[in-house]
Amino acid sequence: MSVGVNPAPQRVPIQHYDSCDMKPNLFVIGAMKSGTSSLHDYLQFHPQILMSTPKETGFFDDNPGHQCPEIRHPDGHGRPSLERYLKLFSGAESKTYAGESSTYYTKWPHVSGVAPRLYQFNPDARLVYIVRDPVERAISEYWFSRKRGWESGPPDQLRRASKYWNLSNYPMQVRQYLKYFSQNQLYVMTLEELQRAPAATMGALFTWLGLELPPGHADERYTDRKNTTDAAVQRDGAVVNKLRKVPAFGYAKRVLPVKVREAARHMINGRIDPNSVDMTENIEFLREMFTPFALELEELCGRQFREWRTLWGPGAAIPERPETVPTASPEPHRLPSEAAPLPAR
Repeated sequence: MSVGVNPAPQRVPIQHYDSCDMKPNLFVIGAMKSGTSSLHDYLQFHPQILMSTPKETGFFDDNPGHQCPEIRHPDGHGRPSLERYLKLFSGAESKTYAGESSTYYTKWPHVSGVAPRLYQFNPDARLVYIVRDPVERAISEYWFSRKRGWESGPPDQLRRASKYWNLSNYPMQVRQYLKYFSQNQLYVMTLEELQRAPAATMGALFTWLGLELPPGHADERYTDRKNTTDAAVQRDGAVVNKLRKVPAFGYAKRVLPVKVREAARHMINGRIDPNSVDMTENIEFLREMFTPFALELEELCGRQFREWRTLWGPGAAIPERPETVPTASPEPHRLPSEAAPLPAR
């Protein structure tokens, strides 16, 4: 597949980028609710990798609301400061990689322009894209949004809101980067393989990065899961907040019997167990929508993703666990022709 490099919009003058002694060169670009927080920490385990704190800087996202306070410009205009951004990677001069992670980097078209800005900043960067069963990802995003108060609608929003579909359209997100980066600069992995064989999966990633395995490399090192959605989430928080502002709400509190008020409070403020909600119709809808996306990603990456059981349905084959873990670094990284499939496990 032929890809071309298009002119990139300039937000900070390009000569400022070129003057950096050590540019961040490793970016976990998503996907949301696919294990990016855990992967960020696992990469930090390697002595030759420095990952940013905080995890999500938002430097390449034009929305100031997505940028961490640590990088905002001191003039207070909401622009990110390159100097402050680079301070997040203090000490990286002695490392092979300095990196950050942000799920906003694969939320096109809701967040646009990230890929060209990142290319402008460092055209030699390595990109890691961790994905999961797209149906499970969308459902997890819905419940996470409910928990955060970003979503107040019922679960059938999964059949109505394109934001849940686009983030699970992995090939569409990948192609935003292939307009600028070589295919061999992008590594696609899955949350399912990371959970099933963590040491082997991280070993393959370290090998792709041209690194030896870190000390203590074993499954036990990579089992801490980060930023998981609670088993129960609050009922429609946004709706409750609106009700509290209605004058009749205060009147009802005064005149209704105590038991009625308590029952209403429990119904409104109670917590919902996502596992108790029938998602059959939503799953069937998402399966039909996401199957073409998954097949396109398989063709793009030159591998199958049949570990996605919810997408493919009961009886989907699970790839066997790798029998060996890489123990040596590969030859120095060389970019193949752009027609080569994406490196992926």
